[in-house]
Amino acid sequence: MINENQHRNDILFLAIQTVFEGHKENTYDTLVATQKEYGLKIPFGHDAGDASTNNISKIMINYRTMGTPWFILINEEDRVVFSDFI
Repeated sequence: MINENQHRNDILFLAIQTVFEGHKENTYDTLVATQKEYGLKIPFGHDAGDASTNNISKIMINYRTMGTPWFILINEEDRVVFSDFI
């Protein structure tokens, strides 16, 4: 059993909201509200892209994701070992 003071680096989870449509509805503030509503304790990020990506998420471009939810597993050498729509 791992106590609260031990650091275990086997697997880290985080969620990134990638916005490719509905920019007015899929805002950072909406993300924070959803995280609080469901008591989600993992780190969250928000990537709506910018003018350089025509307001398409940089995560979607860099990792070639095409839908949501999309799962990406990256190993300790920063290599993608799984990337797919589930």
